[in-house]
Amino acid sequence: MKKAIMLLPIAVMVLSITYSGFSSTVGIGNVDKPNIVQTGTMDWKLYLPSELDWINAPDIADFAFYGSYNYAIVTTSNNVSIIPLEPPESIDVGNASISKNGDTVSITLKNVYPGYGAVAHFVYVNEGSIPSKLSDVNITINDPYNIAKDVRAAMIIVWSPTGDFTTTPVYEASIVGCNLTDIPRFIKKVLSNVVFQPGGWVAFCKPNNATIKITDVEINPNSGLPQYLIDYLNNTDSFWIVIKPDSKPPQGAYLSFNLTLTFGQFNE
Repeated sequence: MKKAIMLLPIAVMVLSITYSGFSSTVGIGNVDKPNIVQTGTMDWKLYLPSELDWINAPDIADFAFYGSYNYAIVTTSNNVSIIPLEPPESIDVGNASISKNGDTVSITLKNVYPGYGAVAHFVYVNEGSIPSKLSDVNITINDPYNIAKDVRAAMIIVWSPTGDFTTTPVYEASIVGCNLTDIPRFIKKVLSNVVFQPGGWVAFCKPNNATIKITDVEINPNSGLPQYLIDYLNNTDSFWIVIKPDSKPPQGAYLSFNLTLTFGQFNE
């Protein structure tokens, strides 16, 4: 019995020490906010070429395809000139526009006709302080005239994991003749394992004076595009939306879509 009485104070003392250890406040961070763990920031920004000085390209432009030739109808948003080839005899009525909202780029084609095309350019830049990876790609399509089935995309995806394109290669993959709904799948396939350091970027156009390393080229043999157009688009340095030359969109037809690239932590 004496032994039990002698052990009781020791047990109480151990419990007190244990409770104190678990209930003490542990400060992590800085003096002003000692209980906040300081981590890096993840911040991707979407840009159009008119907002950058390292890409010589218009934000968007219209094209009309006639036989084996194309003609630049108009350029907008900056002062880049595109030399026209074989101008059409009649005034073009098609119109393309581009805008952005957060991490979403929106493209609209109005008054489309067979052989009409639009070329667009946009860039995502990792302006955060931690490495990051592509986590998702989504496209939503507004197609009141049911013409998306006759629309084909051709694009290049150019990226730099480090952001430096003066001393290290810039990687490029391209696709020709995909449906609009296939765009997210291809982008995910190309960028799924790329870790972007702070300053890294993904562009749907080529930066000036970059050393390009081509990693992948995919051409859809069932696109329905004529061979001359496939050959032309296979040499592009842009993001294209083309109305198939053999299609018959109704007068005044238009189409728009939103494309969103979402980035997350590199270890997710």
